[in-house]
Amino acid sequence: MKYEAYSKLSGTPNIIVDGAAQEDTVLTLSHWPGSGSPAEFRADTSTEIVLNYLATKGAKAQYAPKVRIVSNNHFDEDGLCAVWAMLNPKLALKQRKLLVDVATAGDFNTYRRPQAAKVVFTIRSYADPEISPVVDKLQGDDGTGSARYQALLPLLEGFMDETDNYGPYWGDEWAAMLSSKTAMVMGQVELHEITNVDLAVAKAPEALHAMVLYNNTERLRVLTALPGGYYCLRYRYETWVQFDSRPVMPRVDLSPLLPRLQQMETNAVQWTFDGIAVTTPTLQPLGADGQPAPSSLGLEALLDELEAFYEREQNNPALQWNPYE
Repeated sequence: MKYEAYSKLSGTPNIIVDGAAQEDTVLTLSHWPGSGSPAEFRADTSTEIVLNYLATKGAKAQYAPKVRIVSNNHFDEDGLCAVWAMLNPKLALKQRKLLVDVATAGDFNTYRRPQAAKVVFTIRSYADPEISPVVDKLQGDDGTGSARYQALLPLLEGFMDETDNYGPYWGDEWAAMLSSKTAMVMGQVELHEITNVDLAVAKAPEALHAMVLYNNTERLRVLTALPGGYYCLRYRYETWVQFDSRPVMPRVDLSPLLPRLQQMETNAVQWTFDGIAVTTPTLQPLGADGQPAPSSLGLEALLDELEAFYEREQNNPALQWNPYE
């Protein structure tokens, strides 16, 4: 197999991992909505879908016998691991647990082993042109992450096998994560769940690192409340993709709730919702500059409105997001 930039696939039979197919795609191995991936390989991350495909005897002959090109329409950690697995099937199957953990940490901000988080932070540093040690190789990207794939695919094995050697590239974000973990352990964060509407509420003195927050709750709607009335409710990425390992309560469009919140609001802010089709949309009050701003609403009042709205509209198909259609 060979990686080819998504923009150069025209006329070439290909396998797409983690993203969306194009007209010459023969097989898609992706957890994206409507991906059309074979049900027998289904998993939470695209990386695990690829590994299931690679581990299935006769799968290549059945689905893509003559295809030699693999690609993706965007760059992220799950995509990088999935493409690397397609290029290195024997190594990938041996590294299955770590690859899936890295992909899960990258996409869903949850991990089983600390090494996976460190690999994700290393990938992010190398992919960031502001700090990357391979910045020259990141030039000339076609808008689908092609330069990042070309630069990082040869490096991923080293990131996994020699993770500690990359401390300068994962250290800063690791320290930020540990700061949030300390706040959680020291009781500075109040975290409670409203399970009937799949909502977690984190009352914290400052913004929390997502890997700390999401590793401490399985709820997929997360409201963070910071001092001064700063609120942000986020739908986690698990609710956008074709998540497989457990049932997921469908996300609900919160746009119909906005007039009610605005009616209650006395500060000069605008309550906004990004939209149900956005990968990780947020509901929050914004100031005139478009930046997060403090609300006059008390936390309990906001929770009452959210819980009532969800209980009323959760089963309304007109407001639900369905990644399986």
